[in-house]
Amino acid sequence: MEGRLHLFTGLLEAGRVEQAAVELHRHGDLAARTRHPQHLMYARSRQGTLAALRGDFDTTERLAAEAYGHGSTHTPDAAHTAAFQA
Repeated sequence: MEGRLHLFTGLLEAGRVEQAAVELHRHGDLAARTRHPQHLMYARSRQGTLAALRGDFDTTERLAAEAYGHGSTHTPDAAHTAAFQA
């Protein structure tokens, strides 16, 4: 899962947004299948990043809340992630 997340980041930084979205979808699917709370949080927060890039701030806010819900009991990063995207 870490590799897919890093690939997403690299693709996004290179401006390859559509390819990044595909990798993020793959990461999210894997996180959901394994029910890994921290990676569910990462998937939702990065989906929120893509929504923000599209200008869809309502979705960004909703996904930030979902990310916090997945990670709040498992990692201190959850509060930082949610605050950054809200």
